[in-house]
Formats: sequence, structure tokens, C-alpha cells
Amino acid sequence: IAALQLVITTRPIPHPAPPELAALQESPACTSLALAPLSAEDTVALVCSRLGAASLPPEVDAAIRSRASGHPFFAQELGFALRDAGIVEVVDGACVLARGVDAPALLFPETVQGAVTARIDRLKPREQLAIKVASVIGAAFPVSVLRQVHPVPGDLDTLDATLEALLRADLTVLDSPEPERVYSFKHVITREVAYNLMLFSQRRQLHHGVAEWHERVHGDGRPEMYAVLAHHWARAGVAPKAVGYLEKSSIRTFSMGLGKASVEQGLEALNLLGVELPKAPADIVPLIGAELARIRTLLDGRAPGELLEHRALRDETVGTVIGVLLRIMPFAHQSLQAELFALMALRCMTLTLEHGNGPAAPAVYGMHSIVYRAIAGDTRTACEFAELALALDARNGKHLLGPASFIYTWFNQHWLYPLARAFDMSLEAAERAFELDDVLYGCFNLSAHVVHRATAGRPLQEVMAAARTHLARNGRRVINAAFHCVHELQFAKALAGVTDAPLSLSDGEYDEARDIASICATDHYNQMGYYFISRLRLHYYYRDHAAALDFADKAKALLAAFAGQTGEFELSFFHALALLGRAREVDGDPRSTLVQSARERLQQLQGWAALCAQNFEHKALLIEAELDVTEGRAAKAMTAYDAAAKSAAAAGYVQHEALAHELRASALRDAGEEGCDEAAAEARRAYTRWGAAAKVADIDARFGA
Repeated sequence: IAALQLVITTRPIPHPAPPELAALQESPACTSLALAPLSAEDTVALVCSRLGAASLPPEVDAAIRSRASGHPFFAQELGFALRDAGIVEVVDGACVLARGVDAPALLFPETVQGAVTARIDRLKPREQLAIKVASVIGAAFPVSVLRQVHPVPGDLDTLDATLEALLRADLTVLDSPEPERVYSFKHVITREVAYNLMLFSQRRQLHHGVAEWHERVHGDGRPEMYAVLAHHWARAGVAPKAVGYLEKSSIRTFSMGLGKASVEQGLEALNLLGVELPKAPADIVPLIGAELARIRTLLDGRAPGELLEHRALRDETVGTVIGVLLRIMPFAHQSLQAELFALMALRCMTLTLEHGNGPAAPAVYGMHSIVYRAIAGDTRTACEFAELALALDARNGKHLLGPASFIYTWFNQHWLYPLARAFDMSLEAAERAFELDDVLYGCFNLSAHVVHRATAGRPLQEVMAAARTHLARNGRRVINAAFHCVHELQFAKALAGVTDAPLSLSDGEYDEARDIASICATDHYNQMGYYFISRLRLHYYYRDHAAALDFADKAKALLAAFAGQTGEFELSFFHALALLGRAREVDGDPRSTLVQSARERLQQLQGWAALCAQNFEHKALLIEAELDVTEGRAAKAMTAYDAAAKSAAAAGYVQHEALAHELRASALRDAGEEGCDEAAAEARRAYTRWGAAAKVADIDARFGA
């Protein structure tokens, strides 16, 4: 891979810097260079170069040195302003005051904007109008667009000459002569000045024309133009269209892997609708409390199911606000903006309870289930809200089955029902989402199907086949959803023994650093969490407990991004196992601390097992067995191992059945007891049924074939 150096120029950065820019500056790969002002001599030399002169008149020289203060653009614009005003002229390579100019009475612009304004004011009327219209189009402006939106048809015959005049005046540059001529402003300040020289009504009319041109030429065939269209419709004062394009642009931005940027676009759309939400957690938390109190009042003791008969929404504006909030909520969640996600979900719930069930109500109740469980810790009621979403959507024709089912299967159902129950639901929801052109939730549901099959212990070949099928269907249209398919594919391959090494997720098809670990350079914290959990699991499987715990800590730091999902209980389960494995390798206080942390994870798993024994009983039993071994209760541990293996087998978790037998074999061998070979053979058979050839080889190496 060739090295890439990216050079970014910017105006002075405010202090404190925005979080994203601060993070960039703090990166060890980033070198910041502060450009000092030009020296007085270099400032004058620059102006002379631009004017094509060897020197400046003393009065002009002194003024430019003092006024420009080393600002190169200001200096050259001062020189051009004096030239355009006829105050100086260049004769035989020398810059001199024009005849009749009174040097002591010279007036110089006080600011760079003033210098540029003076230059534009000196242009011919047609040139002034052309540069102003161009400023509305953008920093770069194709001649074809300028012709279409120019408000004076009589000027079009001389437009080419006008553009040449602007070029000669050093106000613009020619970017592309073919196949279509495209000019751009020589400096962003030039465009800003030209733009601000127009009346608001003039700008609005021109933005309207530019937006119509883009729609006519590009339509929906150029998704990269969504943000441009949103900008022009917003400046034209047509908020509904601007909101629609911002919503589309935010979805596209998120699908490209830019979570925080997609949220910013969504919040901009909300601002156009008159809704302003803070972004700082400290400002959001008090609002969350207020929303919760309002929701309790509006519910007035009603159970979730009773809201199926809630009155209908009549206010279209409220429906639009709810729709935008629902679209950008997942982006906030996955980019670890948990407080903002919660506030948006609660605001949707408040608006729905106040104004009625609209078309988006199923998604509202589904999103509320996520926040409700996180805040109240009430899994059953949260699941009832998610089931309300499905029931309401079924009544409405399953137009929101994509999000409603995804929320139910990804966040709720596994806490109360067997994980395998979600398989067909995810596939049905994906197909319905694609039918309705909802690519985002179509891909989300496909990835959920892969993750759930892998987590439930389906044969690894089956997981790999599903991952490949769904990755092809995704077509990398939704990057973070595609990540889950690649990730589960490579994890399954590692266990199947076909990657470069047992601990590697790389092979000839995918490279771990490039295709999986690279997620750590994005703001998709949900996917990062799943990657860290996989590394935790792999290191645990091969008994590198210290490394496993390092990855557990990394995943725990991102728990807010995958709380409620299968990743949460996978983390808790393998974290506890790694803690106890490490505890048997150390002594003293570190050992006690590790055991206590494992007990806390065990309590979690036991609480979940009380809700759904099929998914969690075997996990809790296996932790109990490992805890018994760690604390010297060998006989009790053997009973727990046996119970864990039987419970896992009954629930279909063949991978945990195999692990229970393997850990029992290890405990028997370490204790010098009989039965080790039998337990190892059971582990080998279970790993074989799973398709984990790498673990079969590991068992053979440790215990004998």
C-alpha cells in the first residue's frame, strides 16, 4: 500500500478547538505547522510580483507593510485595489503613483474584505453581476450553471467575455476548460464578499434557480449532490425540500462510515424545522429528566399495549420532526453519542403521546424500548414497547417492519426468548425493507441475521455462507452493516482453521488490519466493540488471559454503543471466563480483585438467566464451575461443568457445550483426576460439530488426539 500524506490548510483554529479537530491534532500521525505572517520585506515582494513591478512607491510600500500585517492575500488585494482604482500604474516594470494622485491623501481599505469590495465595485456592471451570481453557485462554478441561473438574459451573449475579464482581474481561476468550462474563486474571501454584496431577496431567488438546475440535471442519480441541494434549498427558504435532502445526505454520510458527520446533517435539518437540540452531554442530561417526567404524565399509568389504540396524529409538521429524529437516532447511537440518542428517542415519544400515533409511531415505540431498558432496567416492559411497535406496524401494513423488527431482534427479544427465534424475523424484515427501498434497515437486518446465527452457535460453515450472501446483497452500500458480515465471516474462518493463524482474522480474501481493525479509526463505536469482543474471545480460546482482558477493557469502554445487544452478554460471559482464567495465574490482591469482578459478571448472567434460561443458564453455570475451580471446590465444579454442557446442548449452543467439556478436561487434568480424556473427547466432538477445526487441533495438541 502506497503511503499517503494529507495536507490540510485552515484558518486560525479557535481555542478550545472543536473535538474532532482536537483529536486530529493530538494524533501522533499529525504534524501541525503554524504559518507565521510574512515579513514586511516578503509582503512587499509578493505585491510587486503580483503587479509585475520591481518596487512600490514609498507611500504605497509603507501602507501595505503596516495595513497587511503579513497577511499575503490582504497584501495582494491592496495592490490590486490600488491598481484597479487607477491610483498606481506599472510603467516599464516600475510601479508609480498615477499622474495627479495626491500621495498624502491616499485612502487604503482597512480590512481585506474592504480591499476586495473596492475591487469588485470597480468592475463593469455585467462583471459585478456575473461574479455575484457565481458566488451563489459555489466556490467552483460551471459556466453551464451560470448561464441557466443568470437573471439578465441580455448579458448571456457577452458572458464568455465577462468571465475572461474576471480571470484577467485575478478574481477567478479556470479550473477546467474541457469538457465543460469550470471556474473557481481565487480565494474564499472573494466569494464571501461577492455573496454579501447582494440583497437577501436576490440571493434567495438565485439559490432557488441553482437548486432547480441541480434537480433537473442530477435528480436522484447523484447522491453526492444531496448536501449541495440541501444547501441551496435552505438558502432559497424552501425548508421542506432542504430537510428532505439533508435527511438523504445524512443517511448517505452514515453509510460511508461517518457517524458524527451524519448526525450534524440531521441536526441541521431539525434546525430548519425549528427544533434545536444541544450536543454537549452536560446540556442534554437535564433535558432527559424533563422528557421522562413528561412521558410519565402523558402515559398516565397506561401499559404499552394500550397505546395501540392511541389517537391518530394530525399535525404534519410534528410527523416530519419525528421522521427526521428517527432517521438520525441510529447514527448518534453508533457514534457513541448516547445522551443525544436518548434525548431524541424520548422527544419522539413525548411528541407521539402528545399528538397521536403517526406513520412513524412503530419506530418511535421501538426506539423508546431501547432507552427505557437502559434507564429503568426493566427488560420486560421494554420488550412490551418493542412488541407494541411490531403490532402497530402490522396493523399499518408493515411499512416500518425494517426498523421495528431490527429494534426488536437486535435489542430486545434475546433477553426473554431463544436467540434462534430472531433468525427468520430478521430475514423477513430485510426483504420488506428492500421492497420499500429502505437500504439502511435492509442491510441492518441482514447483518443482524449473521450476528445472531454466529452468537447462537450455528455451524461455522452456515455462518460463513450467510455472511457471504448478505455481504453481496449489501454491496457495501452500508459500510457499518457490511463490517459485521466481514467480521463474522473472518471470525468463523479463524475457528475453522483457514486464516493465517489461529489468532488471526486475515487470509487471502480479507486482511484484518485493512478490512476489520481499520474500524477503530472511525467513529463507529458499535462495530469497534464487536471487534474487541472477538479478540477477547480468540485470546481466551487460546488461553492468553492477559491479552483477553485487555480487549475486554477496550470493549467495556464502548459498552454504551452496544448495550442491549448480543455483544453485551458475550462480553460479560467471556470477560468473566478470562478474569477467572487470569486469577488462577496470579496470587494475592490481584487474584482477589479478579475473582470479585468475575462474581459481578456472574450476578449479571444469573439475572439474565432468570429471564431467559435458554440463552443464559449454561453461561451462568459455566462461570459458576470456573469460580468453583478457582476457589478449590473441585467436586462442585464438576457437577456445574456437566450441567453447563447439558444446558448448552439443549439450547443449541454447541460452541459453549464444547467449551464446558474443554474446561472440565483442563480442571480434571490439573487436579490429577480421572475422566480428563473422556471430557476432552466430548469437547473434540462438539467442536467438530461446530466446524471449529482450529479448536479441534488445539484439543488434540493439549490432550492427545
